[in-house]
Amino acid sequence: MRYGYARTNNGQDIKTQIRALNDANVDMIFSDENKGTRQERAGYNKLMSLISKGDTIVVTEPHRLTRDSIAFAKLSKNGIHLTALN
Repeated sequence: MRYGYARTNNGQDIKTQIRALNDANVDMIFSDENKGTRQERAGYNKLMSLISKGDTIVVTEPHRLTRDSIAFAKLSKNGIHLTALN
């Protein structure tokens, strides 16, 4: 499966990311729009609960998924592929 993930902070427009993910032909898109200091990531958590070995996560930029290099390494070790469009 090819999953898309989009995330914005503080009222940024998420539509551009969603459009790019749709253009990349992902099967399903998860998103989080964080406003203020509260960082709830229900979309991210749902995505992480569904992915499995061989799946691909597509993001517009890597930091939209996580800024933690250990998390990227863990995904790769578990056979999850990451594609960044930009």
